[in-house]
Amino acid sequence: MIQAHSNWFVRARLKTRHLLLLAAMEEEGLVRRKAHPTDGRQILFELTPAGVEGRYRRRLAKREWLLSAIAKLDRDEQKTLFAATDVIKSLAES
Repeated sequence: MIQAHSNWFVRARLKTRHLLLLAAMEEEGLVRRKAHPTDGRQILFELTPAGVEGRYRRRLAKREWLLSAIAKLDRDEQKTLFAATDVIKSLAES
């Protein structure tokens, strides 16, 4: 019984956090609300052009940071990292 209540509470808190995040993103012009085509109780959100551009810039910044960090590793460390990446990929695919 406590577990069910606990799970509900966690889900409610996550839902609230997501709604707050979406409200902030909407205020910044990154997303817009859209009516659900068949269920009037639901609200859909879609990225605006500014949201798409922001997502692209964040991905590019993360990629540039990662490439820079990898470049700072010596050759053996890079080999170890790439080998670990293959292992992690195989775990994710199983």
